[in-house]
Amino acid sequence: MARSVRDRSTLSVVLADVDFLQKINEAHGLAAGDEVPKEAARGLEHPIRRDDSAGRHSGGDFLLVLPTLSRIPASNGCARSMMRCAARPMRLAAGPLPVTCTFAVSILLPDQFYIADQLLELRR
Repeated sequence: MARSVRDRSTLSVVLADVDFLQKINEAHGLAAGDEVPKEAARGLEHPIRRDDSAGRHSGGDFLLVLPTLSRIPASNGCARSMMRCAARPMRLAAGPLPVTCTFAVSILLPDQFYIADQLLELRR
C-alpha cells in the first residue's frame, strides 16, 4: 500500500473464498478439508505477479494485494487466471475434488487514498 501511495498508483485487493469448506469437511473428512485451502493457495500463486502479495486470511479465505493493477485488460487477465485456477478440480490425496471459489474485488484509485487514511484515523 505504501508503494501505491508513494507512486500515486492504483491498489487492488481481492478476497478469495473457498466455497462450502465446512461441507467439504463433513462430506470428505477433515484431511480433505485441510488439503483444500493448501491447494487453493498453490493455485492462487500462479496469477500473482512479482510485486503482488497473497496470503491466507482465515479458513478458506485468501487476500491478494495487487498494486498498480489499473488497466482493465490487466485486471481482466488476472481475473481470468484466477477463474481458471478455481475451475479445475483440486488434486487431493483421495482424488480430484471439484471446488468453487468466490472472489470479491476492490480497486482503490490514487485520489482515494486520503479516504483510506481518514477511515484508519476514525478507527483509532
